[in-house]
Amino acid sequence: MVGLYENRQAVGGATDPQLHSNRTVIHFKREYLVQLYYTRGRRPGALLRDIADHCCRDILFASPQANRLTRQILDQFQVRPDFPWEHSASYQSYGTFRHASNRKWFALIMNVKRTVLHKDGTPDLLDVMNLKIRPQEAEQLHHIPGIYPAYHMNYRLWISVVLDDSLTDEAILALIKTSYLLTE
Repeated sequence: MVGLYENRQAVGGATDPQLHSNRTVIHFKREYLVQLYYTRGRRPGALLRDIADHCCRDILFASPQANRLTRQILDQFQVRPDFPWEHSASYQSYGTFRHASNRKWFALIMNVKRTVLHKDGTPDLLDVMNLKIRPQEAEQLHHIPGIYPAYHMNYRLWISVVLDDSLTDEAILALIKTSYLLTE
């Protein structure tokens, strides 16, 4: 059985055939996979840990492009996203990418209503990435389809990039590298 809950966490369950009432909740984020809840106090074994390590991968964001870019940020900068608002119903999926040395953000992925960028009343959700830019490049970047003045940030210093494959991963990675360097 697999379900999708309000916080967009995919979960699955299994019943122990010997103890029909036991229920196991498995989150497909590795750090949560082995946090199992049993009604009879049984502990997860090596088998479940092995399944987590070999069969699951983290799916942190709604869009495939956001997840691809997350893997590339890890490969290039050795940075994993953190989720500072994970206990907030509205912002728990917002992931920040920070420098290890100074903890400054160089990227933020948010799942927002399309209308915050398009101003057209469309309620659809989409992933966007906020990135720092050089102020003199703001106007030029704002004319590129898929790049907007930053949502919830200083629009002269930050942009929001829509993560719907309207821009290539390579183009966004170049912007990420700039943001990384500007926030060191």
